Amino acid sequence: MLHETGNQLLAGLAFGIGLVALYLAHSELFTEGFLRPIMALFAGRGTRLQLLRLWGVTLLANLVGGWIFMWLVVTAFP
Repeated sequence: MLHETGNQLLAGLAFGIGLVALYLAHSELFTEGFLRPIMALFAGRGTRLQLLRLWGVTLLANLVGGWIFMWLVVTAFP
């Protein structure tokens, strides 16, 4: 944001406003819901295999999404 605004204070303010917006929308920024699958395992509502499958699919989806995003960046800015 510093590049767009040219002002350190405005860039910091925009970042803070974004974090407050995430909080007010009850959204998750990074890994706030990380313990839910583990607690489901401990509560007997899931198995270790289901947990490993969830983590594996999440890892694969994140990698594929990152590769697609980087492909778009590389092709857009040669």
